Amino acid sequence: MDRFVLFCTIISFISPLLSAIGILFFLKKLGTRIYKISLVFTYISLFSSLIAVILFFEKGGLDLYIFGSSFYSLYITPLSIILIFFVSAVSLVIHLYSVRYMYDEEGYGRYFILLDLMIAVIFGLAIANNIVIIAAFWHMMGIILYFLLVQNFRKKQTYRYAFYTFFTHLLADIPFLIAVYLIYNNYNTLDLKLFLDMMSNTKQLYFMSTKISISSVIALFIMLSAIIKSAQFPFHMWLPFTLEGPNPVSALMHAGIVNAGAFIANRFAPVFLHGTIALHVALILGFITAILGSALMLMQNDIKKALAYSTVGQMGYMMLEIGSGAFGLAIYHMMVHGIFKASLFLGSGGIIHEARNEPNISGQSIFDFFFSKIKYKKTSIFEYLIFVLIIPLSVSFLILSPLIKDNSFESTMIFYLFAWVSGAQVIYTMYHTHKRFKALFLSTLGFASMLFVYILAEHISGGLLYPNRELFSGLFKAASWGDAIFFMIYGIIFGIVVIIWIFSYQKLIHHKSIFTKFEDMYDFTYRIFGREFYILDICSILSNRLIKLSKAINTRIKY
Repeated sequence: MDRFVLFCTIISFISPLLSAIGILFFLKKLGTRIYKISLVFTYISLFSSLIAVILFFEKGGLDLYIFGSSFYSLYITPLSIILIFFVSAVSLVIHLYSVRYMYDEEGYGRYFILLDLMIAVIFGLAIANNIVIIAAFWHMMGIILYFLLVQNFRKKQTYRYAFYTFFTHLLADIPFLIAVYLIYNNYNTLDLKLFLDMMSNTKQLYFMSTKISISSVIALFIMLSAIIKSAQFPFHMWLPFTLEGPNPVSALMHAGIVNAGAFIANRFAPVFLHGTIALHVALILGFITAILGSALMLMQNDIKKALAYSTVGQMGYMMLEIGSGAFGLAIYHMMVHGIFKASLFLGSGGIIHEARNEPNISGQSIFDFFFSKIKYKKTSIFEYLIFVLIIPLSVSFLILSPLIKDNSFESTMIFYLFAWVSGAQVIYTMYHTHKRFKALFLSTLGFASMLFVYILAEHISGGLLYPNRELFSGLFKAASWGDAIFFMIYGIIFGIVVIIWIFSYQKLIHHKSIFTKFEDMYDFTYRIFGREFYILDICSILSNRLIKLSKAINTRIKY
């Protein structure tokens, strides 16, 4: 059975490669009918990946280690099999959508070649065992993405924003290459499986008279690479500014490419048993990215840009799950987000295609977000406590309490906080709708169902990806902060949330924000969010100065 799993997996991998080669040879002969080659091989890839999933888990879901210790060795794990099937399914939808959507675009055949190559690179990343090969695929994602984004080469700004993406992905490659060097230099191997098997005997080094684990340093560099490529703050700007590319490319990017950080972290999961600092960095940046990405989403008047910032927020949640030790849950989040965000982008593409002259949301909504004075029915403090505190907190506690037994207490408390904030927002918003008690009942039921599915997904995904329960529980322990530090940070965040709810209640009671007493600060906050924290402006200034500096150096150097 192992041979059949291997055969189907390799077929899934080489199918997009054969498609790209076939399109290249028959492009002039078939013309616009060239898409048929790509569709045929995409169906083959999906069918073979489905068979591989069925056979793999039927035999028990044990890892396959093929051509061991060679340059072309393969390391097929449950993560590899699931990712290949997921990407194959999303790829088929994107291919079908692209047939008509890209029909009038220049470079029709070139687009399908690049699309198939990107799918092949993702598959290769999933099954490669040689760490140098993994690094090569990791780098090739950025190169192919650049060419996909400049498909519409008639617009000058397309090149500018595509270069931002390419440069950011290059930044992500640097820490990963450093990690590759450290692995080879300290463990004398580039075999991923052999390296991960050595994690039980981690080596130590001394830095400024302090003993540091080599594994923790490697874990930190791998995590930094994942953070940058997954659009975490402040490296998130490449994602919202890739919208000049074709809409199917946006769908693929948000469904698979930006999720690569979760995959690479899970691929090297045993390293993070000794990577407590790396997990803490992921948790902090994930928390910041989730909040800022969601807030910036509400500030946009362009439908695709709003969806892009929504992805930034979701990537923050995904990285927060990794930082809390829930690696399996991050993969579930990755797949669910990929499916619904690809659907949203494809749907928005249809809308924009039909309304080329007005692809935007009303610009007034941005102003209203900060300065509107919508008058709701006055709410008593008793109702506010019930809908904001008691109901969502009770539902969260009842459903999430089993997590304490299976996972760490700290991770569960993090999930509590986000479940409470999300549930309180949903339930209280329903209070102002028509037939509010019916809406409150349904929203509470929906919130409870969502949490139940979330817990079920965490249990199933963790069991499938990590049958070794010692590794599964060890990741949660590695993510621990220690009681004193954790409760201090948790208390600060909890306090900030409570203060925000008090401010929102004051606005509902007095029909104005408490911030109107500090209009200058409020206006400053609005401008900061409106300019997206000036990160793009800072990057533009730095790039212009680097260009001027390079020109000055070139004029002074005489050959």
